[in-house]
Amino acid sequence: MQALLSKLPAFALPFVTRSLRGGRGKRYVIFSLVIAALTGIVGLWLALGNGSFEQSLRVEMGLEAYEFDREREAFTVYTHDLREHADTEREIAELRRAGIHTDTDTEYLYTGAYQLFDHGRMLLEHAASSPVRTEDQARLRDEARALLGLDSQTMDPTYGREAWADAFWWHDAKEVAVLERVLEAGGVPAVEGYSSPLAVGDALEITGFLAGMLLAALATVFAPLLVAVQQAQERHENTLMPLTGTALSPRELAIGLASGPTAVVAIFAVPQLAIFLLCSALAGELLVAGALLAALATTSVFFIFGGQLLGQLLGHKRTPGIIGIALMSLAGVAWMTGAAIAVDAEHEIAGFSAVLPHIGLSALLAEVFIEIPANFSRVFVGTFAWTGAALILGGLTMTALARRIEGRAGSLLSRGQALLGAVTCVILVNVALPTAMHDGEALRLYLGLALLALPFALLLMARVPAGDGPPRMRKVPVPALLLEFAAWGAIHAVVAGVAFGFDAAAFHPVALAWLAWCIAVLGLIAIRVVSVPAKIIATLWAGFCGMSLLLGFAQAMVWAIERANLDELFVLSQLSPVLGLIQVGLTIWIPLSLVRHLRKNLGAIS
Repeated sequence: MQALLSKLPAFALPFVTRSLRGGRGKRYVIFSLVIAALTGIVGLWLALGNGSFEQSLRVEMGLEAYEFDREREAFTVYTHDLREHADTEREIAELRRAGIHTDTDTEYLYTGAYQLFDHGRMLLEHAASSPVRTEDQARLRDEARALLGLDSQTMDPTYGREAWADAFWWHDAKEVAVLERVLEAGGVPAVEGYSSPLAVGDALEITGFLAGMLLAALATVFAPLLVAVQQAQERHENTLMPLTGTALSPRELAIGLASGPTAVVAIFAVPQLAIFLLCSALAGELLVAGALLAALATTSVFFIFGGQLLGQLLGHKRTPGIIGIALMSLAGVAWMTGAAIAVDAEHEIAGFSAVLPHIGLSALLAEVFIEIPANFSRVFVGTFAWTGAALILGGLTMTALARRIEGRAGSLLSRGQALLGAVTCVILVNVALPTAMHDGEALRLYLGLALLALPFALLLMARVPAGDGPPRMRKVPVPALLLEFAAWGAIHAVVAGVAFGFDAAAFHPVALAWLAWCIAVLGLIAIRVVSVPAKIIATLWAGFCGMSLLLGFAQAMVWAIERANLDELFVLSQLSPVLGLIQVGLTIWIPLSLVRHLRKNLGAIS
């Protein structure tokens, strides 16, 4: 352990040593090996276990067909205990003595053997009475007739030709295979003790899948969470200030602080990575596994620096526990949403992996061991775009974090850096949206703006000058920031228009007026959050202003897509003239109140 630690860079060594001090490193290693062993054991148990619980899990995961279908396909009754096996053998012995024409009363239809026997006899009757096209089909039909005791020479040649509902599906290879098994068994099913249909190779794939899931959770949930909580604790306890006086640069200090928790996570991740790569190699999918690891690495770096910046910004206001719980909840919701979309495999939303990386990570992990539907392959385009964008966004986040740690007055990002982040987000959103959409280019433009609202607001917050001094001593160029904010939206309009075409209706004057109002209100709210101390009444009013954006943006979309009438300029007037007057008043007062609040609390806003 010490030999490995000695090779770390000087800015990371003290923080990693602190995280692994007092024998913790050895305990972490032992614990990680135990978890790796459990991963292998659980994978083998899940794949090869013969219990009802394991069977139900395999069925729910799509690894095994329902027992009802398996029994009909193999023409075999599966039993789960000795008593059931003995009862089934007795039923089958009775069927063999009675022959193919056994009368299966209703009371017997609830038992597996008689149900399967009746199903096999039905297949024989359908095959015996159905027209054939090939010699093999004729041979199977004659065998079915012989088993049923029907004379092929004296039978009416037109018998069964009109009963298409009962015709045998000669074109279905699975049905033909089942018929052959029924004929070989003489119409009486076999009986076997239930066993998993999966082999050792399948067990290794399941083990690799479990290791990949744990690896993804460690990289995108636990590593960012631990880093954010530690950074919030340093900020909350004000222990970061002495570190800024050392020879370490702010960037080195940020990376060093993150390296401690990340080293702990890495100890647990290495055994899982080894299992994942071994199982991927056995599955012959090392290339896809490499793509998954690349996407996972860039996503993890971005999430780690993002969590660290969040801990730095909120650590002095909120306790580390609250920040950790909030991040854990957010990560859980993101993973559940991404995994659900990946399982659903809808082609129209496959590109959303560009803005929700959990979709692409889930799809890549599934592709390594399971294989996703071909029509969902666009998910990889979005994942590729996200992998590159995560490097850019991670670099910008690191820049903002370093400036925040340094405590230098001014904005966290320069104009050029914020523009780079905005262009990156614009590209991701345009990759995410489906190529073919109802209502065309106008809908794409406005949906893209809706998706870009949050990242643009965060970038604008990073452009607001900040410092430790009182707000009355601060000068914030509000008009310039709002123009910059609007310019990012214009870039999205240009990119979407060049890539997918322009729609003149999207630029209806009323739609643009409502859009400009939304941009101004959202921009003022973002500036206010960063530059003015939060008070309860002011925060509630800002929240109400944010909710009003939903109505304003909806009206902009209606005018751009549905070409509303002039009397629908203020939609609430359709419900009541009083509500219409209230909407007119709020439309005017909301931006004015936000500007007034900024002017009152800041030294200057221009």
